[in-house]
Amino acid sequence: MLSQVRLLLNEVKSWKTEIGILDLEIEDIKNDYIHAIAYGERTGATNKINRQNENIVISNEDKIRELNQKKRSLEISINVIEKSLGILTDIEREVIEYKYLSDENNTWRDVTYKLHSRDVTVKRAEKRALRKMLPMLTKHSRLRMYIEGTQKVH
Repeated sequence: MLSQVRLLLNEVKSWKTEIGILDLEIEDIKNDYIHAIAYGERTGATNKINRQNENIVISNEDKIRELNQKKRSLEISINVIEKSLGILTDIEREVIEYKYLSDENNTWRDVTYKLHSRDVTVKRAEKRALRKMLPMLTKHSRLRMYIEGTQKVH
C-alpha cells in the first residue's frame, strides 16, 4: 500500500500540469464560443443566431462543463493530499514536500541535502509520513480506489 501512496504522490505534479492544460482548453473553447456568436450569420431582423451556431454554443457549453468537472476533480484530489500533510511532523512534511510535491524533481540525495539529514533519517521519515497519510487519503473515495489499484484519479 505504501508504494501505491508513493505513486499517488508522484502524480500530483502531472495533475497540476493537467489543470493548467484544462484551463487553456476551456479558454480556447470560450474563444471559439465568442467567435461563433460574433461572426455568426444573421438570419433576420431579430439578430437571431442560426441553428448551426446555436449547436456550436450548446456543444461548447457541454465541453466546458465536462472540462471543469475534470479540473475540479483533480483540484479536490490535490487538496486532500495537501490537507493530509497537516498530521505530519515538520521533518515528515518536508520530506514529502521536497520529494513529491516540489516543482523540482528532487532525488533522495537532494532531499537529504536540503534537510541536512542522513539518508536513513530521511527514508524513515518518509515511511512514517506515508503510514500516517494512508488512512487520511483512503477516506477520499477516488484516492482510495487509486491506492487500492482499481481506478485512476481522473
